[in-house]
Amino acid sequence: FIANRENVRRAIIMLQKEFANRLAANPNSKAYGALTVQLQLFANIKKGPIFDPEFFHPQPRVDSQVIEILFNKKLDLADDEILIFKKIVKASFFKRRKKLINSVNTSGVFEEDLSEDLLGEFSTKRAEHLNISDFLLLTRRISKSLKA
Repeated sequence: FIANRENVRRAIIMLQKEFANRLAANPNSKAYGALTVQLQLFANIKKGPIFDPEFFHPQPRVDSQVIEILFNKKLDLADDEILIFKKIVKASFFKRRKKLINSVNTSGVFEEDLSEDLLGEFSTKRAEHLNISDFLLLTRRISKSLKA
């Protein structure tokens, strides 16, 4: 996917409404999670119309929603930093109700514990309160630290 992201400009798909809400969620919401952050690195998500179960046969027990995924052609990260981005997001949401420093260091994603200094102002926040820009900043910090 990473190598071929320029080949697809957009996708329009219909999903279960709750899943569509997860993909398009904003920080500070219950639906916001690791999948949301990782997808939003590569794309902007626009929610479309909602369809009641009565539109389908057989009728599902859930509402459906159309979403449009607009893929970004240029990322703010180098390809080697994308792997670090994915690791920090995974580790951050490992224990989503814990402070970032506790979640990251108990996740086992990184070989060594990350210091409070490295995580900086984010160390006492929860992952669900960080936006994509915050995760990009963390990625750059951690990437520089691992290269040093």
